[in-house]
Amino acid sequence: MELRKDLETLIVWYVPIAIVTFIISGILSGYFYSITGDTVTLGTKVSFVAWANQIFSYADNLVVGIWLFNIRRRANDRPFIWAAFGLITHFFAVTIYICTLIYEQKSSHQNNN
Repeated sequence: MELRKDLETLIVWYVPIAIVTFIISGILSGYFYSITGDTVTLGTKVSFVAWANQIFSYADNLVVGIWLFNIRRRANDRPFIWAAFGLITHFFAVTIYICTLIYEQKSSHQNNN
């Protein structure tokens, strides 16, 4: 397993999603401030903006979950658990995954000696 290649894949997926999320949340924030004067449809518009902003704020979690799922599926090692962990905890899951992978590689290397 090539950790560096896998991390580069995560970066290639994550950076564009983070940029798009940043841009869209800025647009939605500007839209939110522009509609606060209209009280007739304010409730509907605010709930839509809040809903859309929530969707885009979890896009990076989705990238991490899919990334962990694909890696663990290749290894045939509980991909759904890792995907759920990535969806919920984001980069904490990546950190735990890397620590687990390093530990497993070191322990297998020590057992071979």
